[in-house]
Amino acid sequence: MTFRPRSIRFRLTLWYTGTLAVVIALFGIAVYGLVRTGLVAQMDSDITGMCKLLKWTLRYEPDEAPEFVTHAGDVVLRAKDALGQDFVSPGWRTRNLEDALPISKPTDHQWHWIRAKGRLLRMYTFNGEYEGALIQLALGKDAEFLSESLEHVRNAFLLVLPLALILAALGGWLLAGRLLAPVGAIAVKASAISAERLGERLPVENPEDEIGRLTVVLNSMLGRLEDSFQQMRRFISDASHELRTPLTSMRSMGEATIMGPDDPALLREAIAEMLEETQRLRRLVDALLLLARADAGQIPLNRERFSLPELVRESVEIIRVLAEEKGQSFALETSNDVLVEGDRALLQQAILNLLDNAVKFTPCQGSIRVCLREGGEGRLRLEVVDNGPGVPPEHKERIFEGVCRVYMSRVQGVHGGAGLGLAITRLAVDVHEGILM
Repeated sequence: MTFRPRSIRFRLTLWYTGTLAVVIALFGIAVYGLVRTGLVAQMDSDITGMCKLLKWTLRYEPDEAPEFVTHAGDVVLRAKDALGQDFVSPGWRTRNLEDALPISKPTDHQWHWIRAKGRLLRMYTFNGEYEGALIQLALGKDAEFLSESLEHVRNAFLLVLPLALILAALGGWLLAGRLLAPVGAIAVKASAISAERLGERLPVENPEDEIGRLTVVLNSMLGRLEDSFQQMRRFISDASHELRTPLTSMRSMGEATIMGPDDPALLREAIAEMLEETQRLRRLVDALLLLARADAGQIPLNRERFSLPELVRESVEIIRVLAEEKGQSFALETSNDVLVEGDRALLQQAILNLLDNAVKFTPCQGSIRVCLREGGEGRLRLEVVDNGPGVPPEHKERIFEGVCRVYMSRVQGVHGGAGLGLAITRLAVDVHEGILM
């Protein structure tokens, strides 16, 4: 079973305290090793100095050796000069250190740790020649203070470590709480944001730190969600309006036909009008289905190579009939035939939507100009220009949204479309990696 605390604050404190514990432990081990090494080096230096002095005495002033041994201080020693004279300090016999002077090789010097009568000693032995004379030495110094000093260091760290960890845990807990306070505020604010309150934003204390940057990203996401929800609401509202109009018309015609006289001509006329409204509903539903599939990324493209200027000319001829009914003039300017690759039917629908939109919003006896020319970087540029009222600046960002019938269609009395033409045009341009301007 794995222990995994749910609180990030607790986990941060635990990691901080654990890391500090490891750092202090490593620091304590390093200090302990340095102190021990320093004390041993100092002790070895004292013993080495005494050894050099004793060697010189045994070689050049052997008569002074007894006095040297007697006044050896805290150093216990046993020495044998070239003549075989044996010199033993008083402390040597009291500690029973007879075995501390091994004679093994012609030249031999070693360091030893010896415990005698419960006391720890640091010993140095030397068996060999010194400037031509055979000398045997064994010098030792009481090292019990070394154990006591290291024990004091150990106890100090064992006392400091728990206190340091307690203070570190307390400080880490407070610091983590301080650092995570913005997260709590964000969570409280985010829990209060709903679909009806998408205009609210999360608080940003410091946009430069990690939490601040994350909050800025979340606020940007909320802004996109708000725009999507508003677009969806407008879409539903306008789609409902578009669906309600033909349904209401069909119901009214049906009621009028039922309540009217049994005239076959009137019945055929009513049925024809109802079929026309049914066809309009079908086109609207097909357009909505196409946009829904586009949002889901499920539009199958039937790619083929075709002449784009020829496609533009065909589209203009189809729309020219509607323009002639309003007395509008159509001017077409196209470049030489250029082959492109794409979905011909979808692109034709997009071009027809643009032209149909121009016919609807251009007044009677107006003019419409369609121009297809090279736009640089291997692209073609299609322009549809008319002398209609244009699009108000406040609506330019929305004219390519689904079911967006802007100011002119509601105020100037232009009717007859589902309001999805420009949305489908934008879809066709997007899937063919084009640019709308």
